[in-house]
Amino acid sequence: MPEHRILLIDDDLADRLLARRVIRQAARQLGDPFRLLEAGSGPEALEAITAFAPTLILLDMRMPVLDGAAVLRQLRERSDLGEPIIVILSNASAPSDRRRAREAGCDGYLVKPLREADVVKWLQPAVPTGLGADSDELAMHRALLQMLPGIAVLIFDGDCRYRLAVGPALSKHGWSEEMLLGRTVEEVFPPAVVARLKPFYDDALAGRSHRYSFTDTSGNQYEVVTRPLAVSGESLGMLLIQDVTEAEARSAERDTAQAALLAAQAELTQWVQLGEHDVRAVLRQVSALGAMQASEPDELREFQDALHASVARVDRRVDLMIAFHQASDPLLHWQPIDVVRLLSQLQADRAAAVSATGATITAGAIPICAFDVDVLGRVLSVLLDNALANKSATRPLSIHLSAKLQDDGAVLRLCDTGRGLPAQRARLFEPSWSDGSSGSVGLGLALCRRLLDSAGGWIRATDTPGGGATFEVFLPNRASDN
Repeated sequence: MPEHRILLIDDDLADRLLARRVIRQAARQLGDPFRLLEAGSGPEALEAITAFAPTLILLDMRMPVLDGAAVLRQLRERSDLGEPIIVILSNASAPSDRRRAREAGCDGYLVKPLREADVVKWLQPAVPTGLGADSDELAMHRALLQMLPGIAVLIFDGDCRYRLAVGPALSKHGWSEEMLLGRTVEEVFPPAVVARLKPFYDDALAGRSHRYSFTDTSGNQYEVVTRPLAVSGESLGMLLIQDVTEAEARSAERDTAQAALLAAQAELTQWVQLGEHDVRAVLRQVSALGAMQASEPDELREFQDALHASVARVDRRVDLMIAFHQASDPLLHWQPIDVVRLLSQLQADRAAAVSATGATITAGAIPICAFDVDVLGRVLSVLLDNALANKSATRPLSIHLSAKLQDDGAVLRLCDTGRGLPAQRARLFEPSWSDGSSGSVGLGLALCRRLLDSAGGWIRATDTPGGGATFEVFLPNRASDN
């Protein structure tokens, strides 16, 4: 009886608790022994995976530090792990998310919540379903393929020798089933084509799938899929090629015609995408609360605490979205501000997060500044939350606020020793962008920029020497309203 070794990687504790329960139920249904290892982040999983040697990996797509796609790519590059099945878990069901996961090399994609049937499916060994050369089933498949324009399907064995060749695209290229069957790829195609195809054939025979596009010398465009097959216990590979030249031309015309409509829909789509992940997570966790009542008391309390944290995260997200919408034309009220005192108040409001991260928050000698206290409070709140959410795994977190007076205003500098700025730092202040770290950047920083732009100020980000992020905020001079 095989032992299943399952690695569950998810930064959301409530989701891990729900998945843990489902995995136990699935294992009991199969009657097979299993071991489960959980990891709350990509780096944690990569560190533990070698000793554990999982047979099935359930991997959350959106995580801080390293998201699911980045972890997946690293796993696929390692030769010491064997060939574990890797299934992506996500709250998102958009084609772009599925495509990103597929391109990174996943074996499957599941939209949360995880179901018992999903786990059973991936734990059970695949049952090969071969097709006889003269079977009615094969005849039906041939007939269907002949009806699909621009399609060709090639099935090959371990020697890259063709065992099946069918589809109307064959004749377009001057090929025929008789010409291909029984011959190897080297015997059929010129060296340049072999050099392009052979690596993908080898990957398919090794159990890996690929999807790619190419354009031939005549300008024809193709979509190609290579994937493994198990037929009557024999490992084979399949190549599906589709001529998409006409489809791409029609798509370009359609994209041009729809440009105005897409622009009008962009803002609405942006808001939906920004809130989708967190809202779906909370709704799913609330719906599962009843099922969790049967859990052990400690596990139930842990789940309830995680659920409360998820609700608080959604509340903050909604607050940011409302503030961002209102920030384009704020009613500003300039007044003298004791910035050090304001920072102390914000720190006290975040006492739990400061304690959990062990952060040290200090301030230099900052003069009284004239600015809108609500705007500055909002900006410093976002920057503090961002720093507390991005603690480095290798050094203590310290946060220091200082100021420099100029003739036209003051520049506040908030420096931290956290993980530092993401690689795509040019997109930090875009409202629709996030680095996958549960909203720690993106909308909040976009709100800061919009508020400061409206007040004649600015915000920018640089690296902290020695590691971390530094945000500079310019507060322009204005006459006090008091």
